[in-house]
Amino acid sequence: MIRGNRKVAFFYMNKVIASILCGGKNLRFHSEKSLITINGKPIIMNCSFLLEQIFPELIINTNKIEIIDLFSHKHHLIDDIFKHKGPLSGIHASLDALSENSDAVFIFACDMPSLNKGLILRQLKYWKKHCKDFDALVPSHVEGFEPLHAIYRKTCLQAISEQIIKNDLRVKSFYKSIKIKYFQVHEYEIFSFFNINTRHDLKKIQTQIVE
Repeated sequence: MIRGNRKVAFFYMNKVIASILCGGKNLRFHSEKSLITINGKPIIMNCSFLLEQIFPELIINTNKIEIIDLFSHKHHLIDDIFKHKGPLSGIHASLDALSENSDAVFIFACDMPSLNKGLILRQLKYWKKHCKDFDALVPSHVEGFEPLHAIYRKTCLQAISEQIIKNDLRVKSFYKSIKIKYFQVHEYEIFSFFNINTRHDLKKIQTQIVE
């Protein structure tokens, strides 16, 4: 019986949920990027459908009424605690929203139309095997690293809070205050992290779909 309880406790300790960050101002695109239609549906709908197949719970981080209307009946909706502080405040709010049964959150940007289920599962598997050794697991490749396709443990919350209070809004700045592991991905998987910031980016992804 004791052994069984330990198994249950370990399962919950390693439970990871997902959060889609939708709080951006879309200054370069000039309209709501998460609602761009790809393959006949808004990007965020395609992303949420994929993530629902993987994670036991999905958070939508937004205060935008058009997105709230899409998900209010289905997922946990949260808003930033620190307003107008960029994606860092979205990571902070997602970690703050974790229940006692969840230990970490897998963060996704809302404007990534090419999420790769296999890559996400591989990253999640690595986390569950080695999570005792670090506070965050961030994909890394020849072009850099991906802080908005990363897993963060709740232990990151204090470092993020302190950084926001200092008004240093670069996500990578708090990495020096935590135990971080970079997860190496293949060069052919880099397109999985492609995000839409401009009309040119949208044309690029549309061309890729046609091809």
